[in-house]
Amino acid sequence: MDSDSTAVYECALRQDELDVEQIRAVLRLPPERLAAAVESLKALRLLRPKPGGPGALVAVSPDAAAGELLAPAELAQRRRQKVIDEVRGDLAALTSLYRSAQRERGRDGAVSVVPEFGEALSLLRNATARCRSEVMSVQPARNRTGTLLSDVLPRDVAMLERGVAMRSLLQHAARYDPEHQTYAEQVAAHKAEIRTLGELPERMIIFDREIAFLPTPGIRGGAAVVHEPTAVQYLCGVFEHLWDSAVPFLGGPVSASISDLVKQRIVRLLAEGAKDEVIARRLALSVRTVRKHISEISQILGAESRFQAGVLAAGAGLTEPRLATE
Repeated sequence: MDSDSTAVYECALRQDELDVEQIRAVLRLPPERLAAAVESLKALRLLRPKPGGPGALVAVSPDAAAGELLAPAELAQRRRQKVIDEVRGDLAALTSLYRSAQRERGRDGAVSVVPEFGEALSLLRNATARCRSEVMSVQPARNRTGTLLSDVLPRDVAMLERGVAMRSLLQHAARYDPEHQTYAEQVAAHKAEIRTLGELPERMIIFDREIAFLPTPGIRGGAAVVHEPTAVQYLCGVFEHLWDSAVPFLGGPVSASISDLVKQRIVRLLAEGAKDEVIARRLALSVRTVRKHISEISQILGAESRFQAGVLAAGAGLTEPRLATE
């Protein structure tokens, strides 16, 4: 639609039937431009033959023109969409067969992302039952409370009783929790080894140095299952690095040295500008406990605010990491 066609259409709407000579007089268009505009309007179905008037043309509404002009295209589109929906439905019906085959083949892919909690739990239990020699796990304390004694403990004891070597990394905060203390005592009686660190990455479980389970960011309850040997060995190296820096958890009362390590980590996070809630989440402590430690640290340093405590601690070199000794 150019300007000539728009002007001719506007004039035609005021007429019972198209009067070319009258429109030419009103618009003062050259004959060739007027003829081109009329042909354009006819092509767009905005001008159509008048019923009962041979050769006469009348203007019609844009909606009616669109319906007539686009009907074939819309019909073709509906047919294509029907084919698309049928193909998508046929392929979707095969999804369960694909997943079943992947499970039977041991999930040969390098990494399998399992978004469903039930399926992820089933795979984890299967790997636990099939574990032959060794399991290494990183278990942030915030992820385990409430399930240790009812679910995790029987599973881990069963592995230990069939001769599987077990090493687990927890956070220092776990030493303050009676449930974690009971768990540690029970598995230690079966020769499991447990150590703690102030901070840990997300949960990780490695079976027989062959398969690793990792969390899936943004997918609550899902898991990423890693089979590729190089990737699994890299994760084993990460675990060993953390293990060498950790402190043995003997299942007894919290020692002064561990409490000092927790406070030292709080000081470092204060110096980095972390808020109380962030510190609590990273160290798996309650906000109340964090604030209690910050208050004690501020008193020791003579600081009047948490910010000043962080600055003073950094200036005194208290944020430098130290090796924990027993």
